[in-house]
Amino acid sequence: MLRSLHSADHAGMRFSRTIIRYKGQPCWVDEVNGDFSANARYLKDNKSFQIPDIRNKEEIDVVPVPLGFCDVEGIARYLTRMPCRRTKQGLAQEALYCEGDGVPDFYRMRQYSKALEKTINNVYSCFKEAYVKVGKDLVVSQAFHRNWAIWKDIDQGEICVLFKHFGKVGTANEDGTIKLFPEYSYLQETYNEEVLDVQVR
Repeated sequence: MLRSLHSADHAGMRFSRTIIRYKGQPCWVDEVNGDFSANARYLKDNKSFQIPDIRNKEEIDVVPVPLGFCDVEGIARYLTRMPCRRTKQGLAQEALYCEGDGVPDFYRMRQYSKALEKTINNVYSCFKEAYVKVGKDLVVSQAFHRNWAIWKDIDQGEICVLFKHFGKVGTANEDGTIKLFPEYSYLQETYNEEVLDVQVR
């Protein structure tokens, strides 16, 4: 919900360094100007542009963007939203947490931007593509769903499946089936519904 903005300073406090959708496209808002226009960058290509009026409810979407696995530099990293005070609209940079990487700073966010755009828009490799890439050591790990990824455990000599922030929950087969470890067997139905029935069959 887009809240009422009392002044340009108030708008700046709410929107600066956040991710929102402008006309359906995810973007970073860098700063808000005195006339309520905003300097922004599209996530997909980091191209700068200007939002004419940050108060325009027809063009601005501040509904929290969906997160999950994000493929960055050949590694599937799981992104989550950390609890923080509700002073921002959209997704604040400081609320973005990456498993194994902490909170990405401003400069690392430039590396995340294009990959993050795919995560938000739910654009992922299919299971088989991810399996092949990992199997051929083209990447360290590869996501094939917002909640699932493939990773090769070199020590064990097996290709594994990762689930959210849980890490390794089982092994993966090229046909798209997985063998969950006993303690994670309850995830089989979730996997079938989210992946197997959609991507493989």
